[in-house]
Amino acid sequence: MISENRQVLAIGDKGTILLSSDGRSFIPVESGTLKDINSVTNFKGLLIASADEGILLISKNGTLWSKLQLEVKGNIVSVTSNHSSCYGVTDHGEIISSFDGMNWKVMDFNKEYSGYYKPCIFNKALMSDNRIVLAGRHEDGSPVVMFSTMGNVWAERTLLYDCLLYTSDAADE
Repeated sequence: MISENRQVLAIGDKGTILLSSDGRSFIPVESGTLKDINSVTNFKGLLIASADEGILLISKNGTLWSKLQLEVKGNIVSVTSNHSSCYGVTDHGEIISSFDGMNWKVMDFNKEYSGYYKPCIFNKALMSDNRIVLAGRHEDGSPVVMFSTMGNVWAERTLLYDCLLYTSDAADE
């Protein structure tokens, strides 16, 4: 769901897009797909929605949508943006990026970082003005969070910590 210019846009399963101007009553909008729509962001005046099987839906007003098919292996499960770029992730470990919302670069993170990081399955992307964060899990089920400032180099933030509880009795032994 996203709110822009006094409109609320809700997205969902089987190509569902609902639009409201008052936040109470919603009208269905034709999306052009029957695939599940997973995420939506506003980027440089464009609404960009991610969907299963590599589909991006793009609209200037929320009512007329065009479909863009990306060559990815997974479903595009999340998109996010800031003032200068738009990023998304697939559930197959791919990262998509664009500087204009129409032309997209696809990077297979698991192939690119093979030998450096365990393979990842992403489920969420989030951006701030100077940081891109990707969340998901490794193939072994352990959680993963990746950070980047410009999307060129990625660093993992370890989320699993071993904590030792020290008591005065343990210190005496």
